[in-house]
Amino acid sequence: MKNVIKQKKEQRNYSDNAYKNYFKKGWQKPYPKSLIGDFVDYHPLNNALSLLPFSIKGLKVLSINCGDGFEAEFLQMKGASVTVTDISPEAVKAAKRRCPKLKGQPADSENLPFKDSSFDIVLVRDGLHHLPHPFKGLLEMNRVSRLGFIMIEAQKTFITSIFIKLGFALEHEVSGNYVYRFTRSEI
Repeated sequence: MKNVIKQKKEQRNYSDNAYKNYFKKGWQKPYPKSLIGDFVDYHPLNNALSLLPFSIKGLKVLSINCGDGFEAEFLQMKGASVTVTDISPEAVKAAKRRCPKLKGQPADSENLPFKDSSFDIVLVRDGLHHLPHPFKGLLEMNRVSRLGFIMIEAQKTFITSIFIKLGFALEHEVSGNYVYRFTRSEI
C-alpha cells in the first residue's frame, strides 16, 4: 500500500494539472458534456434525491471531492445552498468557475474542517474511491451532516471485476491510486 501522504499529494497534483489544462483550452466548464453524458451523470443524482423523504430545496449541502462542480451545479439547480471541497485547489476553482455562487475551499475528505452537523446533507459521487481510507471519508461525511449523507460509488461486484479484466474499468487510476469499491455488506 502506498504511503498515504504520497497518495494524497499525487491525487492533488494530478487533479490540479488536469483542471489547469482545461482552463488553458478556454473551456468555461472543464468537461464538455453531451446529451448522453448529461443523462448518465444526472440519472444517479436524480435517483438518489428521489429516495430522500424531503426536498433539498433550501438545505445546506456539502459536496465533497467536488471535481469540476457538476454535482454542486445540479444541487444548486434543485434549490440547495451548496459548499464544495476537494483536495485539489484547482478543482475547487473549477467548481466555483462553473457556479459562481458556490462557497468552498480545498480540504481533505478524511479530515473535513467543519464542525459537527454543519450541513444538512453531504454528498459524494464517485469520490470516496480516491481516498486512501474511504471509510474515514464516510465517517467525516456522517460527522458534518445533520440529516445524513448521499454516497454514489461503484460497487465491488462480479460484473465490476469483469469490466476491470476487459479494461472497461480501472483497478488503479491514472493518478496512481487504487480504486476502492465498496461491497453492499460493508455499507
